[in-house]
Amino acid sequence: MVRNLKDELKDTAVTAYEEVKRLKKEKEITWRFKGNMVQYEFNEETVDILKQIEWSREYGKDDNCRDLVTEACEKEKEQIDTYRGYNRS
Repeated sequence: MVRNLKDELKDTAVTAYEEVKRLKKEKEITWRFKGNMVQYEFNEETVDILKQIEWSREYGKDDNCRDLVTEACEKEKEQIDTYRGYNRS
């Protein structure tokens, strides 16, 4: 139990570090078009979900893994709908 807690704390610290790194990186980027920024943010969110899925599988958190897969699918559908909306204009 203590080992699981240590692992979770370590993963939380790594996640926080990655978030800070991402925010610093975002600050440095200047976007030529808003669509590029939107796509970049979508990709970043997708990568974060995939990392969480990987962690969930590693630690046997199947329910969490299923929820994350569902979330990723919903985000992908939203992105496709958004893209279709831009192309209709």
